Amino acid sequence: MTLGVEAGATYAIEAPYAVTAGKIAEFAAALGEKNPAFTDRDFARSLGLADVMAPPTFGIVVTMPALERMLAGVGVPLHRVVHGAQSFVYHQPICAGQELDAKLTITSVRSFKASTILMARAELSVAGGSAVTCDSTLVVAPDEEPEPAPMVDEGESADDAPVFEPVITESIPLSVGAELPNRVVRVRRTDLVRYAGASGDFNPIHYSDHVARSVGLSGVIAHGMLTMGIAARTVTDVLASPADLKEYSTKFVKPVRVPDDMVGAGLSLGAIVRKELDDAVQIDVAAQARGEKVLGMAKAIVRLPTETRNAK
Repeated sequence: MTLGVEAGATYAIEAPYAVTAGKIAEFAAALGEKNPAFTDRDFARSLGLADVMAPPTFGIVVTMPALERMLAGVGVPLHRVVHGAQSFVYHQPICAGQELDAKLTITSVRSFKASTILMARAELSVAGGSAVTCDSTLVVAPDEEPEPAPMVDEGESADDAPVFEPVITESIPLSVGAELPNRVVRVRRTDLVRYAGASGDFNPIHYSDHVARSVGLSGVIAHGMLTMGIAARTVTDVLASPADLKEYSTKFVKPVRVPDDMVGAGLSLGAIVRKELDDAVQIDVAAQARGEKVLGMAKAIVRLPTETRNAK
């Protein structure tokens, strides 16, 4: 299959997106976020923010309509697309009360084996004003219809890893080699439904076993952006302010399969401060499900506090 699209094609949202505290709270809840910067206006203002800020991956909510238009324009059904990688560069926080413009530009189209790989850059800005975030998305579209996959016996793959959420009461010094608190988060199909509503991503591979198997998957899988958003908590939970996050990126190396039961999938998360940069540190994030890595080369670039920068 040859896609009828070239690099340089652009897709914009039809009208400015009005960011509300309610939508931010809905999205934060879908990720299991409890950071008060996302829900408590007074706390957010104590951090110097204009209002509650959005979690790091919220930009996908704004750009989803443009992404769907891009895929429709190139003739690729949403359920046949594999999300290969995602990155965010933050120029300023997304906060309640903003109106955002978004433009998606295809930056690269290439063939690899039996697939077409699309790279797209999304630029979010305050309507008529300054830049907010710059996101990059890599999607893979198979050239041929994949062979349907057989149904997997859920009993053979049940995951009963105990849930563990660390209690973090203050920011943690980000010195090289520091390991951030580990956690195990459980993802059930109800969580996929909740995230679909919050994000606007209703790809049926995230709720229909029939559709998932029709594209070669063994069953329903979690949204890659849900996994990425949950994994971000290992970083934002230890920061004095989530607004100190400058960049966040990952590759999606293996899907998280979510059984049709009340157990779901256990997502094991951890992070380590890998190295110092000029005025920031790089934190490497690890995510596993059923003992297998699901995020690859996941990293966050975090701005150091002013006092730390001045001491260097």
